[in-house]
Amino acid sequence: MDFKVPILDAQPPVIPVIDSRFVTNSQTTLSFAENTPTHGLVYANKQLRDESDAVIATLSRDIKCCSIKETFPVTSPYLAQPAAIINTSGWSCSTMTHTWKLSDDMTLAIAGPYFSSAAEVILTLPTSEKIVVGTLGSKNTVTLAPGVDAAAVLLMCRTWSHSQKDLCVATVMAWFPPSALALTYAVNTIWMYIILLVLMVLDLGFLFYWVMRFRG
Repeated sequence: MDFKVPILDAQPPVIPVIDSRFVTNSQTTLSFAENTPTHGLVYANKQLRDESDAVIATLSRDIKCCSIKETFPVTSPYLAQPAAIINTSGWSCSTMTHTWKLSDDMTLAIAGPYFSSAAEVILTLPTSEKIVVGTLGSKNTVTLAPGVDAAAVLLMCRTWSHSQKDLCVATVMAWFPPSALALTYAVNTIWMYIILLVLMVLDLGFLFYWVMRFRG
């Protein structure tokens, strides 16, 4: 799927989610990979910093055993109160969506297919009009239209990527139990049943550890 930043009929409103100095002046391609300086920003160890190494924002995650309403609190000296990026995918079987609710009934969201690196950055206005203001591509890059808060989008890219990795790992691990069970029935020895039990415990333990840990 080829995502491109569209040529807009009208300039979208400038939304300084964190601070106006991070708003893009022109179409800009950024990297949200860890420890990669981009647009005067760098993300590492769950923190976004500027060129002077000052902390712009810190990401965390509310512990949940599933991704339904998964919440990523955002704290920043630029915000009057902590904000939150929420996994609003719900029971969608095709699209993963992370949403940041802004003031004046506006939202900023990243939405894209499961198991994909491609997604769109969407600004929803108070009138419910939706404007695509950016796109995610391969190799941890995001291209933004002018007037978009790059700092806020980089944080959202990190949470969206985190949830995509969780989904991929959980899907792969889900194939292990039935495969191991089928092999055990085929061999049908007491030792295979013991090995199966041990492997099942290890599988569940790893999956629980992986899902509960926020890697940023």
